[in-house]
Amino acid sequence: MRRLAAIAVVLAAVSAGLLATGASQESKGKRYRLVFDNAFGLVEGGDLKVGGVRAGRISKLRLTRGGRPLALVEVEMTEPGLEDLRSDARCEIKPQSLIGEYFVDCQPGSSPRPLGRKPLPVEQTSSGIPLDLINNVLRRPYRERLRLLISELGAGLAGRPRDLSEVLRRAHPGLRETSRVLQVLGRQNRSIRRFISNADAVMAELAARRSDVSRFVTEAGETAEASASRRRQLSGSVRRLPRFLDELRPTMARLGDLA
Repeated sequence: MRRLAAIAVVLAAVSAGLLATGASQESKGKRYRLVFDNAFGLVEGGDLKVGGVRAGRISKLRLTRGGRPLALVEVEMTEPGLEDLRSDARCEIKPQSLIGEYFVDCQPGSSPRPLGRKPLPVEQTSSGIPLDLINNVLRRPYRERLRLLISELGAGLAGRPRDLSEVLRRAHPGLRETSRVLQVLGRQNRSIRRFISNADAVMAELAARRSDVSRFVTEAGETAEASASRRRQLSGSVRRLPRFLDELRPTMARLGDLA
């Protein structure tokens, strides 16, 4: 009886040790806070991915305090090598499947500064537009409800065009990237205008000398054909070139001393 009791005590101690070890290992992951316009489809314990690779889980969901209510998603990174988010990281809510499961996918960024305890701002996240909600709009009574919502909220949205524009750009990353491209082109409009003017001048010169251009193309083709017919000799010369350079180096050194 005493032997059974001793064995039970040992097994209990081992189990407690394993549980403590597992708990300590689970608590080693880094934690981050991500701010989204909304957290539709996310659940606690859902997947967190970095570049499409599962790197952790969603630990907590809550609302921000003060100002416009936003979704604050707390995540825990548990996969070694993928737990480092930088200050310029970007995160997006994506659908896991067609049955309504969603996950958070992040790009770690390349800034020298880590994200740390500071929340990732909403300007660097996007929530997306759930496909099932779009499909619901096509059938009753959801389309009548959408019409009523648009009618009632039209005045409010008209008074906040900038907020609406920012939400739409974050909902569709392609719009955000298009805006950035247009901004870059706008800052370089003088260079683009100069390039177009120079291109016109170049094309005019080429048109005036089209016979020379045609002759150049013909001679280039003949040269390429002649080179191709002697490719064995050319490859042999290229193979001998490193040895020739090795032998040339001491000769040039002596020539330099003589000079």
